[in-house]
Amino acid sequence: MVSFLRPNAILALSGDLGAGKTSFVQGLGAGLGIAETIQSPTFNYLNVYGGGKMSMYHFDLYRLTCAEDFFAMGFEEYFEKEGIVAMEWPERLEERLPREVLLFKFSCVEGGRSVLLPPCLWETLWG
Repeated sequence: MVSFLRPNAILALSGDLGAGKTSFVQGLGAGLGIAETIQSPTFNYLNVYGGGKMSMYHFDLYRLTCAEDFFAMGFEEYFEKEGIVAMEWPERLEERLPREVLLFKFSCVEGGRSVLLPPCLWETLWG
C-alpha cells in the first residue's frame, strides 16, 4: 500500500481503543523503511519519524479536548509537509479535517480486528 501513497497523504484512522490503529501505523512505518520503533504518541500528540522513503507524522488525538487546540498548537502545518500524516482519533477535529483524507475505519471483531479501506484505495489495489 505504501507505494500508492503520495507525499502529503493524510490517513485518518478511526476506531475504538485496541482496534489496531497503532499497529497499522507501525506497519506503515515499516513499509516506508523507518527503522525507529513506532509508538503511540498519546501523551505528546505527535511523533515525527524520518529516515525512510518519506517522513511520517503520527498523531494521536485521543486526549485532545477540542479541535481549536490542535490548530492553536500549529499542527495543521503538517498537512502541507512532504510526508505521510497518520492521524489516530481524527473525530477530535470534527469537520475541520482537510478534504483530501483517506479514512480507515478499524474495529474489533470476534477473533481479531477489521479495517475498512477508503473506496479510492480499494479500487486502486483491487479494482
